[in-house]
Amino acid sequence: MRKGSFETTPRDCLSMPTKQPSFLARTTLGLPHYLLVAMAALFVLALAPLGAWKAVQRQSNQIESWLPASHGVALDDRWFREQFDGQQFIMVSWDDCTLGKPAKLATLARKLQQEAAGPDSAIARVETGPQWVDRLTAAPYGLAYEGAIDRLEGTFVGPPQRDERGASLGYASRQTCLVAYVTPLAASSDAAVASAIERIRTAAQESGIEVASLRMAGPAIDAVLTGQENLASLLRWGSLAVLLSAAICAWRLHSIRLAAMVALPAVASGVIMLAIVFYSGALEVLSLGRPTPLLGVADALVMAAPLLTYALALVAGLRVLHYYRDARLAHGLDGAAERAVADGWPGLGMVALLFAALMGALCFSDLLPLRRFGLFAGLGTLASVGAVLAILPVWLHRFPLGDRAVKSMAGPRQDGSPSPRLASVFEAAITGRGLMAAAGLLVLAAAVIGAQQLNPVTRLPALLGGRSALVSDYDWFGARVGHAVPLEIVLTVPNERHRDPHESPEVDGQQYRMTKREQMEFVSEVQARLDGISELSGSLSAGTLLPASGDLGDGVALQRDLTALELVRAERRMGSDLETGRQLWRVSARLMAATPGLPVDYLATRDRVHIAVNPVLQAYEQRDWLVRELHERGGQLQDAAICILFHGLDDAATPEDGAPAALLGALLNRSGVQRGGVTYYNTRQLERQGQAAAARERAADSLRNSAVVLAAPVADASPEATALAGLAQAGLSVIDLGKLPPIEESATSPSVEIGGARPIRAVFNGTPMIATAVSEELSATPGIVWKVVVPGLIVAMMCVVWHPVVGLAAVIAVALPLALTLGVMGWAGLPYDLGIVLIGGLAVGLALDGAIHYVAWFRHGVNAELFRDEAARMAFARCAPATVDGAIAIGIGFSALALSPVTLFHQLGLVALGLEAAVLFACLVVLPAIMASPLAAMMGADAAPAAANQTIPPVRIVLPGEGDGELRPSRTDAAATGVPAPTHRGRTPVPASHGGRDAEGPHESLQAKLQRLRHASGE
Repeated sequence: MRKGSFETTPRDCLSMPTKQPSFLARTTLGLPHYLLVAMAALFVLALAPLGAWKAVQRQSNQIESWLPASHGVALDDRWFREQFDGQQFIMVSWDDCTLGKPAKLATLARKLQQEAAGPDSAIARVETGPQWVDRLTAAPYGLAYEGAIDRLEGTFVGPPQRDERGASLGYASRQTCLVAYVTPLAASSDAAVASAIERIRTAAQESGIEVASLRMAGPAIDAVLTGQENLASLLRWGSLAVLLSAAICAWRLHSIRLAAMVALPAVASGVIMLAIVFYSGALEVLSLGRPTPLLGVADALVMAAPLLTYALALVAGLRVLHYYRDARLAHGLDGAAERAVADGWPGLGMVALLFAALMGALCFSDLLPLRRFGLFAGLGTLASVGAVLAILPVWLHRFPLGDRAVKSMAGPRQDGSPSPRLASVFEAAITGRGLMAAAGLLVLAAAVIGAQQLNPVTRLPALLGGRSALVSDYDWFGARVGHAVPLEIVLTVPNERHRDPHESPEVDGQQYRMTKREQMEFVSEVQARLDGISELSGSLSAGTLLPASGDLGDGVALQRDLTALELVRAERRMGSDLETGRQLWRVSARLMAATPGLPVDYLATRDRVHIAVNPVLQAYEQRDWLVRELHERGGQLQDAAICILFHGLDDAATPEDGAPAALLGALLNRSGVQRGGVTYYNTRQLERQGQAAAARERAADSLRNSAVVLAAPVADASPEATALAGLAQAGLSVIDLGKLPPIEESATSPSVEIGGARPIRAVFNGTPMIATAVSEELSATPGIVWKVVVPGLIVAMMCVVWHPVVGLAAVIAVALPLALTLGVMGWAGLPYDLGIVLIGGLAVGLALDGAIHYVAWFRHGVNAELFRDEAARMAFARCAPATVDGAIAIGIGFSALALSPVTLFHQLGLVALGLEAAVLFACLVVLPAIMASPLAAMMGADAAPAAANQTIPPVRIVLPGEGDGELRPSRTDAAATGVPAPTHRGRTPVPASHGGRDAEGPHESLQAKLQRLRHASGE
């Protein structure tokens, strides 16, 4: 080819291909790509607000649904709801609602009773304190006014008010209340309950009661009011957190416009996450045929997840913005948005995928809120990365930043390098890399030890703080009327245990059959023992309706009231109207609410309830066994001489109150034994030194004509067992009732075959049982972390750095913020509840973001033949500014959430600053120290030559984000001067392109050909 042929070719023609438009500027079907991307993003964003609003409107916080359907506590709860309709109630009162001023209460009750009579009413029935007093003082009960008040105290009537001197103000001053019971259909719908609440408020206003003075509490309204408070806090305090974090971004970026550019996509990400919840629920209903969605429902924890999505999206936006700044400084305006995406999307995508996988591990939990949170937090994060990469680059392309704006965020030297203060942090980290790494390991070890001391809460998570109206109302009821949390005990009595008054109780010789009055006394005994538990303010049962005279009359009016008040029911098979042949006697107690500041331990409460109830059931079962034993010997319980052995103090003649022997003795005394009642014998007399043989002989002689009963179990090889063996040698037969098998199975399980008639059992239902089950499931959550999350994180980091040892070391930086947060809680002795996953998710997400981006850029430096200190410094310059800006914005912004009355938001706000400080320490101190250490040599990062007498000519290193570069020695220069610089292990050294930088961009190969063509043509 002749040279002259190029002379005729205009220079513009050769340079035209170098001016190809960037990807976003190109067109398809006549439309620029940025417009197509913007249209797709707007289509998705247009669907998000509607879906988010639907998700918020359909949120559900019914704690009964937290456990899986197959869980024993959930089965018992469902069984109870099928047998009784009245567990869900609303307590209503106000400051002036007393027994002495019943007029307004009566008017309100009348209006709500008219409402309950309607066909579609959410209210099933209404009861008031004065109504109960009138019922108990009228026939057939005939109680005195004072006696009726005593039976109702703690449920419908409060304690007497007192003056300044502490003197009682009388019965008229006692606070009272109205209780509206919600229908089962309405109780399953938060919208129906919300409608019932509004109807109560309207009726109160019509009755002359100020709506602002109303106090309402109870299980029926917990979910509704909690959801309303969640939404209000998310809008109020969440908005404040967003505005504050955006203000911090404006301060750090020196521009309100830039702050809006990163904050708006983050807010959109939170909205998209809530929309995903709604559309997932719709997909469940349509594809799986469910009447209502199981996972696609927003609860308190899911309502807090948008804050997590917002934080991660905000940091992702800051990363893209800083990458755009670096692209502008290094390459100018053309293609800067595309270069920012090219630099950021691998790290952002990897962070989102890893975070979604880690959150997905929560789907292995049996707690439904944890499964929902893990699912939607992961999906929301994936969507947030898509939103940031779709919105921010288009915005930067269509409305590019001016040079002044770019330089304003380019650092003190306006070249993209970190500030001197931030650079000093890095230099200190790599200078004392051994000390920093050791400090990180020590902090991690101490944190892990502290985290192992964490224990889950033994009460239901307090979804609302002490400043919320609902919590205030619960405390008001507890102090003025009675507690408002239901605790239900159902005593199941088989029909074959019932007899008429004229029938013999031992007609079949297998059991002691009871009259209706005896069954009511049995329930009263259980109720009395429950009333001795300090957390319970009172209870209602059939014993509350026991007539003062003890005479039930014909029992018609009594049975009508027991049925109407849902205190006695005939058991039905689940899902059927067929009866099982058992009568269900209900004891409905009122338990103290676990509001902030009250030391309520529901696990201890559950144990105390079992201790109160089970000995009574055991005594009744022992009586049946005694009847069988006596009939096998040809006798009977009626008029029998019974002696009960017990093990007490040396001189005790009778057992202690509440002991198994005392309970059995009291029961036998009411069962027709010989005149004078049962007798007792203290086996301690048989253990005295030197007197045992004589004592056994005397005991055998005195007890030979009695049925000797042992009520409590005796340990083998104990002195008491030796004494009892001596009695047997003396010819005395002891009926051992202490070895009866315990009956603790669920009401939904088959009865245990223990011989004889079916036993009386107790089914425990209510908040303590659910709280204990939730606590047990929460205690399994750390196991999921150790078995699934940590191994998955280790494998993922190994893949990122492409070396197992270095990957394991990098996990330290990711796990350190979470471990430090949990460790501080453990050392402080703080229990954890559901809110721990929100805090842990924020810690892991931000630490992953900082670590993944740093390690990715460190690998870029290693591939560019930099020494490991230089690769670490380059990665620090690329990642540290966005990491610091994000940590400051999130830490300070989310601190505003500490003002929220919602516990989940409040806890997150309290730890936000400390958590972000831990993230900065892990990502900017510990991780650079690890990457600059000899461990990095395993991934091909070599150390700089240590020979002081070597003179190495400097070269200009120009990597993405370094601006014009800095003069630093490279490994090629070291090799040229005779200093050995080994190549990468298992890899071929990457040749540097013109200018010391790898070629990048979509047209570099074309540009290189044109440059060679120009050179050949003499240009």
